[in-house]
Amino acid sequence: MTKTLTKLTFSTALAVASLPATGFAQDAWFPYEAEETTPAFAADGERTPITYEALDKAAQAWSICAVLPHMKDAYWLGVDYGLVEEARRLGVKLNVTEAGGYTELANQISQIEDCVAGGADAVIVGAISYDGLNSVISEVAGQGIPVIDVINGVSSQEIAGKALVSFNTMGSEIGKFLAEKHPSGSEEVTVGWFPGPAGAGWVEAANTGFMAAVEGSAVKVLEPRYG
Repeated sequence: MTKTLTKLTFSTALAVASLPATGFAQDAWFPYEAEETTPAFAADGERTPITYEALDKAAQAWSICAVLPHMKDAYWLGVDYGLVEEARRLGVKLNVTEAGGYTELANQISQIEDCVAGGADAVIVGAISYDGLNSVISEVAGQGIPVIDVINGVSSQEIAGKALVSFNTMGSEIGKFLAEKHPSGSEEVTVGWFPGPAGAGWVEAANTGFMAAVEGSAVKVLEPRYG
């Protein structure tokens, strides 16, 4: 089932959410309008609108690890906040780590291994690399521990679930905007394109969507610069 962006490296937890939800109150974020993809996890699968309903409470106080790329911007700080608050609401224990950036693949692999060694019942991964985590994901899944792919995307077929947005669509919308402003036959314009860190799944998806959208227009895209 699929429900469809000073250097510091912390090997220890950034956040532990095992607090009771007593006194915790906020407006419920669900039901939530989402998309289900068939076949599951297929990038080009058929999408069907669904209404997602979250659990009121977890069946027990599961121990969950979330391994994120970094905490350098408001985007991933927001992800951390959402994970922690939802863990509190559900009554589960959550340990959040960050790898230190998109160059720190080895560190993220070690963090996943440490999570499992520490007794995690499940691992949530905001992946640094689309392909680079496949081996460790296979090892974890082989132990019967669910691995959830969140936001960035991985190519492994051994994950238990995905919670993603479509970066292909995001890139496509940018390209469509430019193509509509500069259609075929109009004066050619040159565009610099900086899709993000090389090797990350979300970057490749956004790049594919963008390039497809500007094809046939008067938009000339310079060689993409990754970083």
